[in-house]
Amino acid sequence: MIYVIALQIEPKRDITLLIEEIKKSAGWSHHIDNTWMVATEETAKKLYERLAVYLQPTDYILIIELSSNASYYGFLPNKVWKWITDTRNLGY
Repeated sequence: MIYVIALQIEPKRDITLLIEEIKKSAGWSHHIDNTWMVATEETAKKLYERLAVYLQPTDYILIIELSSNASYYGFLPNKVWKWITDTRNLGY
C-alpha cells in the first residue's frame, strides 16, 4: 500500500524520531512540508500505531491510502510521480 501521511505538530518541536520511524517503511517520499508518502504492507491502523508513539496529545495525524483506483492530481516534481508509479509497480 501507499499511504499519504499528513502531520500537524503543535507546538513546533523536534520530530527527528518520528521522521526516522516514518523512514523505516519499505519506501518513502517527502516533498511537501508535514506530508509524507510511504510504501508499506501495514494497514493504516498499524502504521498509525507505529507512529503514534512519537505523537503528543496536541498533534494531529491523518493517514490515507493511495489505492490503485484512487483519483489524484497535483503539481509535484517529476521524480515524485515516478516514485508513485514505480512503487505501485512493485505491488504497493
